[in-house]
Amino acid sequence: LLTAILGVSDGIQSPLIVVYYLVIATAGFRYSRILPLWAAGLCVAGYTVLTLSGTPEPLYARFIKTISMGLMGLMAGTIVGRFQKLVGRAVTAALSRQRVEGMFSRYVSHQVARHLLDQGENTLTLPGRRCRVTVLMTDIRGFTTLSSKLTPEEVVSLLNEYFEKL
Repeated sequence: LLTAILGVSDGIQSPLIVVYYLVIATAGFRYSRILPLWAAGLCVAGYTVLTLSGTPEPLYARFIKTISMGLMGLMAGTIVGRFQKLVGRAVTAALSRQRVEGMFSRYVSHQVARHLLDQGENTLTLPGRRCRVTVLMTDIRGFTTLSSKLTPEEVVSLLNEYFEKL
């Protein structure tokens, strides 16, 4: 009865075989390496039970279908695993770059920090560049005496306040 309804013995064109392959492929979209393998195992078990209870197919046909379902689950799990690693590396690199840019931009402007990070290892040589700039020299009267009486945190706070007003 099941074979008549589901068409198990119709070969690879069987609606049930298509459903099994769709279940395995869809399991890969859950972003889990293990789920496609479990889906493949369950589909192989379900297919085997249904073919044993229905019109028997040749053994080689059952073997090819079950092996192909297992391989599809293995491939889907492998692809998902590699995709996870790739996405993980991209996210780690982006977060690392953002953190470095944030730390570096405390000392130079955000534009300069981005430019240096975009240049990559080429910036290690820093060949120099001619451009017109304005330099402001400033002296804080009594700074040495004052800073020797303050904690490092208070000196940084004082300098930050001073530079903000400039």
